[in-house]
Amino acid sequence: MAKKEHWRRDQAQFFNFLALSRDPMSDAPDVVGGLPGAIVSKDILSDNSTLLVELPAGWRFEFDGKGASLELVVLQGRVTNEGRWIGPGGYIHLPQGGGGGELSCENGALAFVFWEPDQPSYPPPYTKNRAVRFREVPYELMPRDSESHGLLHKSYRLPDPSGSGDGGAGGEGGPGGFVRLMYLPPGEISPFEHAHHECWEELFVLQGDILIVDEGVHGLGSMNGHPQEWWHGPYVSRFGALCLVHTDAPMGHPWGRREYPFQREIVDAYLDEADWGVNEEHTEWNETPWKRFQDLPEFKRWTENEGAEEFADIVGRDTVSKFRAAWERRA
Repeated sequence: MAKKEHWRRDQAQFFNFLALSRDPMSDAPDVVGGLPGAIVSKDILSDNSTLLVELPAGWRFEFDGKGASLELVVLQGRVTNEGRWIGPGGYIHLPQGGGGGELSCENGALAFVFWEPDQPSYPPPYTKNRAVRFREVPYELMPRDSESHGLLHKSYRLPDPSGSGDGGAGGEGGPGGFVRLMYLPPGEISPFEHAHHECWEELFVLQGDILIVDEGVHGLGSMNGHPQEWWHGPYVSRFGALCLVHTDAPMGHPWGRREYPFQREIVDAYLDEADWGVNEEHTEWNETPWKRFQDLPEFKRWTENEGAEEFADIVGRDTVSKFRAAWERRA
């Protein structure tokens, strides 16, 4: 296994993205090259990247729309696209082949930047330049079945089809995946481990709390990254959570799912034992009191059997699932 580095998409990740050092970025796309920022995640084969970038006052860039898809989710401040300003929670998409556009920032801003060379996508006019404010994006009710996260989501990247509501095979997101703002309700529980066979998944907590076993307590600024086929969960939220979620390919259904030792005991203990009236902070799993369940003999016996592997179907750096390999960009 490669050396553990926080940005690698072929490794599971859990860290506080707000705590990353923001240094001038020399190895970054021209649109943000030299600006203070950090690589949050990167696919070392395709150069698809998620960046956290500080846009200085007076910044301006003319993006030509060639070579990559460019998306921004504004966290702080305002970014202007073709004369329309977009504030916190807003979204800008300049897709590859869409003609590009001018971006500027009058007083400074902090934003996620998704840079995706040759991103598979629907052709124009289905995929086109888009700049929307947070309040302009409607919430959609997510199917309440065993194959959905959260309760509500706002679809930022469009089109964003959902095929999970019929209880059968389907997919979430377009050919290049999705960018969504997702809401988990208080008391949300998924007491199983699951794996996504087709995509890299990254989740950023903007408010609230989530406990994910073997990762830790997610608070403001927590990021988790799940490689294709990597088992993760169970998870639970006490107060609910508002999260930004990004995948680099459609998320297929049904998910792989398996039982986990003490799965109900862990999520119930989190709900029963953690104090109310306290904001949760980013906490590594080994520092939580719920790690105690993994010290029990029954859990240790489970880790020794073949059903406790880390990956559902180890894919390696040069391999993708048949589903994901079927998507390709066409001019």
